[in-house]
Parts: sequence; structure tokens; C-alpha cells
Amino acid sequence: MMIVSLTIVRYKKWQIPFALSAMAIHRLFLWLQKGCTFWKLLGSGKNGTFDLQPDWQQWGLLAVWDERSSFEQFYQQSFIAFWWNFFG
Repeated sequence: MMIVSLTIVRYKKWQIPFALSAMAIHRLFLWLQKGCTFWKLLGSGKNGTFDLQPDWQQWGLLAVWDERSSFEQFYQQSFIAFWWNFFG
């Protein structure tokens, strides 16, 4: 069984530089994440749409997990989850 997760993260305006840097930094941690077979970091358009103007405050992560325990461990113990909680 595989688990698919979609996480949407909204940053405050003053945190936009951290959101942009997360797009680079999180790649390394996702690449090394055990139990994650696929991941894609996502941006969004204004107001959460596919607008041509980006929404610099809203970002997402689409991921596929081998099993639920891998998913739960990621959201409880990973650097990325810590990052989201710190800036959230």
C-alpha cells in the first residue's frame, strides 16, 4: 500500500525569503528521506489558483510514501516538519 500526501504551507510576508530558501534546502532532506518514493515541491498562483502571478507566501509538498509509518515519522520528526512548525 502507498500513501499520498499533499501539504500546503502558508508563510507570513516577512518569512518569504525563508520560503524561497526552503525550496532549495528541503530538496536535500527529501532526497535522503527513507520511505518517500516520490516528492514534488510546489508553488502556487495568487489566491491559491493557477494564476500567472505567483503567491510567494503559499507553497506545497506532494509526496508518496511506502507506508503510513514512514509518512507519520516524517511529519513528527523530520527537519522539514520542524521548519514548517517553526515558521507556521
